[in-house]
Amino acid sequence: MATCSTLEMFPDEIILHVCSYLRGTDVLYSFFDLNARLNVAIAGYCRYVNLLAPAYKPFHHVVSHVLPRMGHSVRSFVLNGNWKPVMPANTLAVLFGSSLYVMFPQLQRLTLRWFTGEDMSLFLDGLKNLSQLVALNIQMLKGRVEDSLLTKTLAANNGRLKFVSFDEDSVSLNIPEGDEIVSYPNIEELKVNVNLNRLFPRLFTFLPNVRHLYVMLDEETDRPEFNTAFTNLPPLVHLIDFQLRSSNLSWTLDEILAVLCPMSSLQRLTLDLSTDDECLIKGENLALLLPSSVIQIHVCIRYYFPEPSFETDALLASWPDHLPITCLLDEAWQRMLLYTIPFNLRSMILSAELGKQMSSGWKYLQQVEDLYIYNATSLAQIFLVLQHFHQLRRLTISTQNKSEARMYCLFLISCVHIKAFFNGELLTAANDSGLQFQ
Repeated sequence: MATCSTLEMFPDEIILHVCSYLRGTDVLYSFFDLNARLNVAIAGYCRYVNLLAPAYKPFHHVVSHVLPRMGHSVRSFVLNGNWKPVMPANTLAVLFGSSLYVMFPQLQRLTLRWFTGEDMSLFLDGLKNLSQLVALNIQMLKGRVEDSLLTKTLAANNGRLKFVSFDEDSVSLNIPEGDEIVSYPNIEELKVNVNLNRLFPRLFTFLPNVRHLYVMLDEETDRPEFNTAFTNLPPLVHLIDFQLRSSNLSWTLDEILAVLCPMSSLQRLTLDLSTDDECLIKGENLALLLPSSVIQIHVCIRYYFPEPSFETDALLASWPDHLPITCLLDEAWQRMLLYTIPFNLRSMILSAELGKQMSSGWKYLQQVEDLYIYNATSLAQIFLVLQHFHQLRRLTISTQNKSEARMYCLFLISCVHIKAFFNGELLTAANDSGLQFQ
């Protein structure tokens, strides 16, 4: 007699392995509420719901029929802002209105991707009354944003947020002018891209209880007098982890020390900077002037030296033994890349010319996921660099002309083993005029 096989004959481990090949929305669309056993098996997909890139039919079914029945189980939710223009009115009111707390009463973490500045502002106005929501992660924020968006974000959900993050691909933010001092004691962790002009010092006054602060300053704007701007700021007594990334501005040692002055309890410091101040790249200067509480230092500094040649031995010897450091020298352009090892930053900017100085089988760069290679002149140069990075998710290549950029991009994408090598999330080539080819 012929036997009948069904999916339910498989153990939960096999069913979940099948689900791992599907989008989370497709799992809910296909399996939710078929029976009690499958509901238990896919419980994880009911707690962590991701609506980034589903097809329209599964998306509409999940939002209209599934979420109302299992929304009470959701702890983490990811929402795609690009869906807003094509949603029916009733769905739009649920996901982008002020009644989100009714759908997800137990929501703890919310991720918003591909929102415009205007849509984000409207969404934050309705983000209220979620009693357990403490983490807000904003990705790919684009377009023009109002000056009050940062402060509106910090105050969202009735001031309950503790962890707020804007990713590196989001636009830089500002705050409105005014003498009023506003404080957000609820914020314990903040990652943000900001405009430098008058904002950076004021940011410190906003966050009296912040413990982890990651700031990206990449805008060419008027800079305040740092030695005075940070003088009378209240100390950040709770801050233990600070990261400053600013590759487009040239910093001095005095400016960095002024920024760090309010951080009396700092334990972990990460600096990703550019400078033409030789004092800043000497480890003895930086290490001796930091708070005694600092136990970890990670630096990546692009130094532009004035003389055609530069002696590196004395520089490396100036760093204490507990901070192992190395440098790559680009004498043709009078530039040097100095960084602690292992390299602890997620992203790295590197001249293609430096690849030939990197030792074969280098193991210090395995945390890098985002790599920008500039001044590339040949594919051989590019591969000399790429052999040292095994965890890349995004690659940007800058060349001197458009035709070369397109050629490199098409060649790399056509190589199957290269795509696997980079885990294939995004592979981009760009020319110096700012064009990108995907």
